[in-house]
Amino acid sequence: MLRVGLIGAGLIGQVHARAYGNLRNAQLVAVADIRPEKAAEVGEQYGCRQFATLDDLLAATDVDVIDICLPTPLHASHTIRALDAGKHVMCEKPLARTLDEAREVRAAVERAAGKFTVGHVVRFFPEYARAHELIAAGEVGAPRVVHTVRGGAFPPWSYHNWMGDLDQSGGVLLDLACHEFDWLRWVCGEATRVFARGLAYSHLAQGANRDHSLILLRFASGALAHVEVSWAMPPRGASVTKVEVAGTHGLMSFDNQGNLPIRGSWSVEGAPAAAAESPLAVSPFQAEIAHFLDCIETDRQPLVGVEDAIRALEMSLAALESVRTGRPVAVGGAL
Repeated sequence: MLRVGLIGAGLIGQVHARAYGNLRNAQLVAVADIRPEKAAEVGEQYGCRQFATLDDLLAATDVDVIDICLPTPLHASHTIRALDAGKHVMCEKPLARTLDEAREVRAAVERAAGKFTVGHVVRFFPEYARAHELIAAGEVGAPRVVHTVRGGAFPPWSYHNWMGDLDQSGGVLLDLACHEFDWLRWVCGEATRVFARGLAYSHLAQGANRDHSLILLRFASGALAHVEVSWAMPPRGASVTKVEVAGTHGLMSFDNQGNLPIRGSWSVEGAPAAAAESPLAVSPFQAEIAHFLDCIETDRQPLVGVEDAIRALEMSLAALESVRTGRPVAVGGAL
């Protein structure tokens, strides 16, 4: 039984807590949050000890795993402290706010004995995982043009509106688009160029922040991708996701507004064929956490490693730079 300490009891922290509550090989034994009422909310529900900080938790409890669900600017420092304390660490995406911070995390991972992963959870959504499987199997041939959409209302629940502060959150291009960038790397390989435009709609988006953006990506494989990400949709409205992949042998598409997660037509021995897949009932967050715990128990490397997270961060920061300058930004070099 792996003993888990949760750092951050906000919205995503509570999602993670629920996942641990459903798993048989882990026990949530401690939670830390600077807001006592939030720590108490999780602590009382799951019967775990409550602390204000990571350092307090580490000093007073014996845990195997630290799960970091804090605001983005705190990811790197807390990850490094937990790894240096000898713990297995899961950190929510994005890995860090800057590439320098990300490099420091990578150095900590390299010297650490524990396992490490980053919560790029889209890889664990059944429709995205199945699409990757079909693309890897060559069902649509080599991807050539990919279009993705991910959007919803502006997240007003963040602590002191840190999401609305570009310096802290990176806006929609870091907090949301990193999902798309990680999945696109998974199916298309390394990106080489990023070009982006952004708009601001929400009054909650402060300063130069952007809550709606369009991004064009070029990949070393020759593939092109068009990504649309938004926090500018109506409050209380449903979130929207959509993927379309045009390959050398066929097309594939899915979205969360229709009945079938995946629809496709491609050439199979000269005849068009259609395929549909049903989603799994398990929460993708629970599937992601279960995978990480299994990697700890079986001494395997997690699906998402530190290099994956660094590359997704690089693409997000390049998109932010492109919006600022109005020019394409090269990516994919040595980091």
